[in-house]
Amino acid sequence: MENNEIIYWEKFKDKIQKLRSCNPDLIQVISDFDWTLTYIKDKKTNEIIPAIISVLYNKWYLSDEYSKKAKELESIYIPIEKDENIPLETRKLKMDEWWRRHKELLVQSGLSKKHIDDVVNSWVIQLRDGCDKFFKMLKDENIPITIFSASWLWTYAISLYLEKNNVNYDNIHFVSNEFVWDEKWNAVAWKEPFITSLNKDETVISSDTYPELYEKIKDRKNVILLWNGTGDAAMAKDEDNDLVLRIWFLEDKNSSKFEKFKELFDVILLWDWWMDEIIEILSQNI
Repeated sequence: MENNEIIYWEKFKDKIQKLRSCNPDLIQVISDFDWTLTYIKDKKTNEIIPAIISVLYNKWYLSDEYSKKAKELESIYIPIEKDENIPLETRKLKMDEWWRRHKELLVQSGLSKKHIDDVVNSWVIQLRDGCDKFFKMLKDENIPITIFSASWLWTYAISLYLEKNNVNYDNIHFVSNEFVWDEKWNAVAWKEPFITSLNKDETVISSDTYPELYEKIKDRKNVILLWNGTGDAAMAKDEDNDLVLRIWFLEDKNSSKFEKFKELFDVILLWDWWMDEIIEILSQNI
């Protein structure tokens, strides 16, 4: 792949030394899904790959009316989501509003598991090269990975996609949105709380919300965080952990995000890098 580049900041050296000296039983991985574990651009066409939910309304799997209304909502809320000049708390409230309106639209439009199957079977989404080795390495060393996703299409979509790629291992956990289904697997309601693009945070994992996952990670205070968004650097908080190594997937170094947020991360993988560097970091710590 052309134009690959990795940028390490000075703080990376200290963190990687600490990580390499700790017990693997104290390590966990936290990752986003869309554009983190998956490519940002199609490897053949170089076109932007949509997020899972965008596949649903761009491919017209539900109805023309759903696709039209979903895109209308997107046009209203995307500018708010991306505007760093708007206070974060205001943007969070607006994202919650957007998620609720879209969830209601999905239920009204007759979303069923079949529609999610159609999205997954379209194979529009592309896992990064090396993800199979990455997931296998984590499984073999019993290192849990938690995939956070604000997707409207629920954990089911991501887990099914990983299953079709033969990497849906039992050490992979999901923190995402959940629908309530009727006996025919039609969506009839949704569960609280919502995971939106701006409230993804490891603190949502507790003995009450995700008891099994909480028990597995509560003592793993050395975190490798994989993300693509600028607000995602706080997904794992420094004050709650012994170490957080933040790795950022960024498609374009010329992006306005680069200069503004580069110091939030320890490593930046540019130009849609594959998983080799992550594997290298992990292989020296297990």
